Formats: sequence, structure tokens, C-alpha cells
Amino acid sequence: MLQMGFAKKWVSLIMKCVSTVSYAVDVNGNRGRMFHPTRGLRQGDPFSPYLFLICSEGLSALIRQSIGEGFLKGVKASRMGPAISHLLFADDCLLFGEATKERALFLKNILKQYERCSGQCVNFNKSTIFFSSNIAEGARKEISDVLRVRCSTNIEKYLGLPNIVGRKKKESFQKCLSQGGKEVFIKSVLQAIPTYAMTCFLLPKTLCGDIESIFAKYWWQHGKKKRGIHWCQWKLMCRPKEDGGMGFRNMSQFNISLLAKQGWRIMNNADSLVTKVLKEKYFPNDQFLNSRLGNSCSYTWKSTWAAKDVLRKGENISINNDAWILEALNFRLSSEIDSLRDCYVHSLIDNNTRKWKEEMIKFTFAEEDAARILHIPLADDPHDDFLAWEGEASGEFSVRSAYKLLQNTEEYLRAYALQTSYRKFYKKLWLLDLPTKIKITIWRVTWNFLPTKVNLQHKKLVTDASCPRCGDRAKTLDHLFRECPVTVDMWSALQLQNVLLAENRGFEQWLIWVCEHFNLQICRLFCCALWATWGDRNSKIHDNKVSTGNEIGNFINSYIAELDGLEKMKTSKVEEMKCWSYPPRNFVKVNFDGAFDGKNNVSASGVVIRDNLGITLLSRSKVHKGVLSAFAAEALACRIAVKTAMETTWSDIIIEGDSLTTIRKCNSRHQDKSMIGAYIRDIQRMATRSKHFVFKHTPRTANILAHRIVTETLRSKEEIYLEGGVPSYAEIQRWRESVREPD
Repeated sequence: MLQMGFAKKWVSLIMKCVSTVSYAVDVNGNRGRMFHPTRGLRQGDPFSPYLFLICSEGLSALIRQSIGEGFLKGVKASRMGPAISHLLFADDCLLFGEATKERALFLKNILKQYERCSGQCVNFNKSTIFFSSNIAEGARKEISDVLRVRCSTNIEKYLGLPNIVGRKKKESFQKCLSQGGKEVFIKSVLQAIPTYAMTCFLLPKTLCGDIESIFAKYWWQHGKKKRGIHWCQWKLMCRPKEDGGMGFRNMSQFNISLLAKQGWRIMNNADSLVTKVLKEKYFPNDQFLNSRLGNSCSYTWKSTWAAKDVLRKGENISINNDAWILEALNFRLSSEIDSLRDCYVHSLIDNNTRKWKEEMIKFTFAEEDAARILHIPLADDPHDDFLAWEGEASGEFSVRSAYKLLQNTEEYLRAYALQTSYRKFYKKLWLLDLPTKIKITIWRVTWNFLPTKVNLQHKKLVTDASCPRCGDRAKTLDHLFRECPVTVDMWSALQLQNVLLAENRGFEQWLIWVCEHFNLQICRLFCCALWATWGDRNSKIHDNKVSTGNEIGNFINSYIAELDGLEKMKTSKVEEMKCWSYPPRNFVKVNFDGAFDGKNNVSASGVVIRDNLGITLLSRSKVHKGVLSAFAAEALACRIAVKTAMETTWSDIIIEGDSLTTIRKCNSRHQDKSMIGAYIRDIQRMATRSKHFVFKHTPRTANILAHRIVTETLRSKEEIYLEGGVPSYAEIQRWRESVREPD
């Protein structure tokens, strides 16, 4: 630490923390004598991770010095790419160098010097060395003897992943995945096991299929040895729940989504080491999205490149060629305009007013395109273009949205073409306050994925398809859930005879009809009854237990009552209604609110400024045309609030609104890439000038005065600017808030 420039007093304090503690070692259950350490890094010590970083920086400095003096030489992936000499991860180190005896001796001396300085020792028993195929066998043995490290010829793993991926990709990955997770839930454990590997590499489709087979086997099997019937393809179960699936992951698509995140990082982090290496090697004179795979490429590049098509280009902003129009198909013009073939978007903006050239846009573009362009927010000051991800409202890439985009490009069986009524049914089903086992049973009922005797007869597993409860011939699910006398008695016991009125409807249509025409409580009872009916049928077959319709109905009522009792036991959090609070002394508080008229794309902004005594200093409202959404209206109102505060003489200002998203974005230090990014950029720019701004979120109940002003302004379309007061229609609310004692 002294060599690195740390002060002697600081080093002395750190060493006291290291040496003043005492330890005792337990050996075979017997505790030894206490002792005081004088140096060293220890597991569990909160100081040790930071001290280790200092030590590892010393090793890096020694290696960099040797490279600068020409004693060591790093490895390059391409001629113009950066040289890599070492990579550090926690207490592991990967060293790269030229395979000669002289270089090996010098590297060994560096490691010994590091051991003497840090007190750490290299564990040669856990270390291996790997040579390229061009190194002769004699040279390999000579270097291994010098370093006292065993030579590895097999593909070994580091952190569970193969260090080198060859031609036999399936063999490289199949041992990385444990099958022990088959006994636990698919979504919480099984699907998480390969995620780390899929973040780095493109797994072969055959391996992804094997993984999904494990999931399917676990899902359909009954016990450890019973295989179970796979009632549908796994692709159907990978659809979202509202589309009739179970929401499991399609592993190939999820793999691509994870790799797309790496591609997005390459596109946005030009200064990172991995970007420099890959760019110099594979696309030195082009962008990632325009790159080619090439020949003899590494599997890392092949994996990242495979996700290229998921990303969409958003730079350079050519009017005809690029994606830049919000809410348009593929974010592009509906048709190209020849006169604008070589023009860019900035030519459509008036640099003096920082507004769109409205007349030119309406004259040049189609009506729908012109309206969409005029709705795009513009910042007051020009700024550089940036990449934004279309799948998220924030503009930031996410694996979830990439996976969703991939799903929407596939046509999966019946689930993809579900009608609106089916989607509403499934959405309502999964929102019901019922145990998951009941909802899964109903899901299987809707798809006819139950081992009824009719279905088993179709698979030639049984010959008798008669109803086990009444003995009648059963052809469809209709008999089990609507026609069987036991079931009819059950509906009567539950006082749900009305659900049987739609006898002319098919079974699936009947289920949808019930969920559409009855409230949530009836739907909850209905689904529980279907589940209990299926359970009673199974009890008759496997346990020879006979129940009447009344007994089943009583069981269902008691089960629902038990669920309701558990719900009542949950403590509900009651929040006290919060009112407007006075700002601290020497501060003024600026409350803002936005209102939006979606039919006319018009919004209004309302602003109220008060001091620490509750005295109204200024109230203002403004009407805006061509606003895209209520989301944008809130951000625009916040910008008006900051602008208004900038025009005053007050220096300490609290900006307060009920839009949590807007306030969070204003407080964020990161570039905002969302649809309101232009407004947020202006707000942050103004807030960093001469005045002191504090952005705070408040509930709607504490922002009533600004809300009252903005709603009236949107209704009347009349703007206000009043110093020392508020409009007459807001006077009562102003008085209510001003009579409270200051906080």
C-alpha cells in the first residue's frame, strides 16, 4: 500500500484493523489457543475483499511493467486488436503469453515477486496451462516444467462453462447442465440452470430440445418411475398464459434473447474491452448490425452474431431508411418519399424554435405519418442521436422484451390464433384467487388434456369409455362436467343451476360464457367445482370412493370458506391519507400536474408555487397540442414547472408531482431513452444550472390544487398566469391547504 501511494497514517490504521483481532482454530472439536495475526487476507473478513483488490492491482502493475519493457507479450485476437495479457475474476487469474521458455521464466519470477509482496501463494495443484495446436510437444513439456503447472489437453470448465468450444458443441455443453433440478419447480429452478451458459454461448438446438424434454418429462410424469402422457407439444406450453399456454420458456428463443443483450452492449459501449476485440477482429470498418459472420470465427462471436437480427437499427436517422417514428409499423414511414431519399430528420426541425416544421410535414407526408411525426417530443436544445430499444417504454434493452418479440414472430399451434374471448378467459382464469393446482386443472380442462376414459380410448389404452360414476356412455367432457347426474346434483347444491342454461353451446364456449356473464366470485366457485368434479371422478376410479352431488357441493363450499378465512387473516396495510405539506424554510415548493385528452391528442399543464408559510406565489397553466400520451403530458408539465421556477428569483426549489415515473427519471443520472426522453433531458439540463432543485414524488391526495387547475384548463382550453393567487375555481382548495399548521 505504501508503494501505491497510500499515506503512512492510513496504512497504519488499516494494519491495526488486521492485527488487533484475535482468532482460535478448532481442530477435531477442540479449540486451540488465541493468537493475533500480523498480516494476510481472511475469508469472511469485511476488509479482506478491498485489501485483495489492492493486492491484485499490484500483480496487474507488475505484468503491465514487464510488457512495457518487452519481457512479456500479450495475445491478440487480430493484428489491430488490443493485446490481452491477463484477466482477473475474484481470486482467479487467467494469464496469456508467448509460449517460450524465456517468457515462462520471467512470468514465474513475477509470480514469485507477487507472492513475497502480498503473502499470497499460487495454488499450482489447481492451475493448468493450455497451448495452441501450433506448439510442439517438446516445447509444451519444457514450459510446463518451468512453471510447475500441468498441461491440459482436454476441454476443461471454468465457473461451470467450457473454456474452449470446438466443433462438437453438444459435447461441450451437455455436461454443464445438472438434471438434479427435475425434482423442483420448472420455473424457479430448472429454467434457471442453463441461463448463465446461454448468456455467453449459443447452445445447439438439439441441446435446447433435450433441456425442454427434461422440463416436459417432469411436468407430465406421475411419480419418479411413471412416464406420464405428454398431452401437447412443449411449444404450446411456452406461450404466455393469456394465450393459452403455461408461460414456460422456449429455450432456443430465450438463448437468443440473452445473447441479444450482449449485442446491445457492444452497440452502446464502444470503449469496452470486448467491443474493441470483436470490432477489430470481425467488423473493423462497419457497425455491429451490418457485420458478417465470416469464416473460422470463434464460437463467442458466432453466438453473439446469431442474435443480431433481434436488434433493430436506430442510428443515423435517415428519413426514409431508418426506424424513428413512434407508434408506426416497424417505426418507419408507411411509404418512401423520393424527394427525401438523402435527407435526415434534423431537416424537419426548425432550429430557432426547436419545433417541427408543421406545414412542410403535413404537405410532404401521408396524413397518418405526419400526425405521428408531429407527436414526437423535441428537446429545447439539440443533442446527439442515440440507440433506443423498441420493446421497452424506457428505451433500454431487456431480455424479457426481446423474448416477447421473438415469441410474436412464431405461429404456435392453436394458441397463437386465439380469439379475443379466449384470451379474456385465460387472463381472468390466472387472476382468480385460487390455488395454482386448481387453475392448472382448469387449463387442462379447456384444452382437453385430461386422462378421461374417452381420451385414453383414443390412445388405445382402455377399451371401456363409460362414465365411472353413473355408468352411462361418455363421449366428451360435456358428460363429466354438465350431463352426469352426480354433477347436476352438485351444481344444484352450489345453487349454480344457471350455469347449465347454455346447453346449446359447445363445451369450450360454455366455459367462456360462464366467465363472461358471471362475477369473479361465481367464476371462482365455478372453477373450484370443476376441479372438485375431476377429483371425485379420480377417487371413484383409484380409491373406489363414492360421493353424492350434495357431498361434493358441501366440500366445495367448505373449501372456499377456508380460502376466504385465510384471506381475512392477511393483515391489510391501511395508509393514512397524505395532504400537501409545507416546504422547509428558505425553500419554495412547485407542484405540477398533467392532464391528457386522448381523442384530440391535447394535454394541459398546471403549476402552483407556494412558500414555507403556504402563501401562493404563482399559479400557471398551459395547453399543448400534438401530445402522444398521458405519460408525455406529465413529463411536459414537469418541464413547464422547472421553466417557471427558472424564471423566478428563488434559488432553492422543490419540484413535486404525483407521477412517480417522471420524478424518478428526473432524479436519474442515466440518459433517458424513453418517448419522453427529450423532456427529461431539458429538465435535467435546467436543474444543473444556477438554482438548487429537489425533485420529490407525492401522492395524488397531496397534489389536489395543481390537479384542480389542470383539469379545468383542459376542459376550457383557457391558459392562466396569476401572481399571488389561484383562479376562483381553485380558491376553496387553496384555502383548505393553507389553513393547516406548517410542518
